[in-house]
Amino acid sequence: IALGLLTFDAFSTGCALIFALTDNFWLAVAAMLLRGVGFALGEPLFLAWLVQNTQSDLRATMLSVVGQANALGQMAGGPGVGLVGNLISLRAALTLAALLVTPALLFYLRAAAMTPPPVSTAELESA
Repeated sequence: IALGLLTFDAFSTGCALIFALTDNFWLAVAAMLLRGVGFALGEPLFLAWLVQNTQSDLRATMLSVVGQANALGQMAGGPGVGLVGNLISLRAALTLAALLVTPALLFYLRAAAMTPPPVSTAELESA
């Protein structure tokens, strides 16, 4: 699941960077639509991964913490990105916004490295 999350987040980040840096209107539209698809596909996968890797007695708390952290990140990062937009350019602000989510990619890489390889059905039958 971690590799899937890495793929969707990297894809979404790439689409956001294309949107920020392109001069072509139709490419920007396509990038934003594809970014939305990446987020829509990645969100249920993230929630499944979180549920799978959280103890049942802590699950509701973790889901709440994740939602609160998302809101806090948007509140803390939004004004800074807006300031960059006012002082430098909208393109710089959009690029910064896309790059601010890249630390999550490192987290998913680490999680993928810690995930044990899947067990094949042949191994299960022989055990």
